[in-house]
This record gives sequence, structure tokens and C-alpha cells, in this order.
Amino acid sequence: MKEQCDHIPVMRNQVLDWIAPKPGGRYLDATVGLGGHAAGLMERTVGQAWLLGLDRDVQALRRAQAQLT
Repeated sequence: MKEQCDHIPVMRNQVLDWIAPKPGGRYLDATVGLGGHAAGLMERTVGQAWLLGLDRDVQALRRAQAQLT
């Protein structure tokens, strides 16, 4: 279930254009935060990528997990 949040990822499209994610790719988001960039990455790969998201903030990780599953 996706959780609503007011966070807007900074330069999301520019970051994703630079990364150019591809289905089957493997990606690390070491500052996953609330999952905004990670969600964009999964959208662009049609959910066909492996993504590891890390963050120091446990609450942010929980919210990212809700956003991404």
C-alpha cells in the first residue's frame, strides 16, 4: 500500500535521466529517504530492477518501504 507524503524529490527527472535505469539493472540508493527517487527508478524499469535502499533514519526507511511495496 502506497503512503501519501508531502515530500517532493529534488531534481527527480534530471537524476533519473543521468542514471538512465534499465530493466534488469542493479541499483543502490544510499540515501533513500522517503523513496521518491527510488520510486522513479522502479517506475522507469517497470519494476524489473534490483534496488537496495539505505538510510540512517529508521522512520524514513519504513516510509520508503511503504512507498515502494
